Amino acid sequence: TNTTNPSYLNQGSAYAGAAHSGSNFGVAFGSTSLPFNPQSPQDFGSLPSLILPTGGSIEGMFVTNTTYAALSMLNGDSFAKKFDAGDWFKLTAYGFTSTGLKSVDLYLADYRSSVAADHYVLDAWTYMDLSSLAGATQLWFNLSSSDVGQYGMNTPAYFAVDDIRYNIDPAAVPEPAGLVMA
Repeated sequence: TNTTNPSYLNQGSAYAGAAHSGSNFGVAFGSTSLPFNPQSPQDFGSLPSLILPTGGSIEGMFVTNTTYAALSMLNGDSFAKKFDAGDWFKLTAYGFTSTGLKSVDLYLADYRSSVAADHYVLDAWTYMDLSSLAGATQLWFNLSSSDVGQYGMNTPAYFAVDDIRYNIDPAAVPEPAGLVMA
C-alpha cells in the first residue's frame, strides 16, 4: 500500500493506498506486444485472465493503478515519459460470449482532453462495469498506452483489482441427491 516509492520493487502496491475492502487485493501484469489483434485468439495467450466458475456471470470489479505505474506516468522514469496532453493508459477487458467477442475499456490515466483540469491518473478504486461481458466463461485483460517505443509499451503494465462481482445461476450448483452411508 506504499504510494510514494516509484521503484519497480513496489510494483505490488495499489496507488489508492489500501484495498477497496478488507485487507487483500490482486495485482495483474500484462500487455501484448504490438500489434495486438483481438480477433486472433493466439494474441490473448500472454494476457492476465480470469476464469469464471461454472454458471458464473460477471458483473464487474474495482480497479486502480499500481503505485509503480501511477508514479511513472506522473513523473516519468528511465523507461517511460511523464504524461502530458494527449497521453492515456487504458485497461481493456475482453470476453467471448454467445454473440462473439466483446470488450470494455476503462482509462487508468487520461490526458486526452484539451482542458488540463480534466487530466487524471486514477488514484482511487473505480468500479469497472463488466456486465456487457455476461456469458463469457473467461475474461482477458490488456493494458495499452499512448507511450509506446521501439519495444512496445513504455508505461508499466500493471493494474490492481479488488472485489470481483459475479452471479452464479442456482441451477449450476448441484444439490446432493442423497447420502450414502456405509
